[in-house]
Amino acid sequence: MSAVTTTQIRRYLYVEIRHVSDSPSGKTHIWKVLNRRGQYRLGLIVYRPGWRQYVFEPDEATDYSAGCLDDISAFMREMRP
Repeated sequence: MSAVTTTQIRRYLYVEIRHVSDSPSGKTHIWKVLNRRGQYRLGLIVYRPGWRQYVFEPDEATDYSAGCLDDISAFMREMRP
């Protein structure tokens, strides 16, 4: 896994993804997904050991266009071990 700084931010067309912290194990990372226009939190991206991949955990009462989901999916593909 690549080294990540706590200030790392990835900007996409519809969302911004910010590094929040390392996981409790220290082996993976926790990322916050924000709407680019209003900086509203949309959810978290966390690593699921049983699935051996990152997953998106959406916040309640959030809606997503295909473009938003494409951005989130692109980030998770980049994070594949």
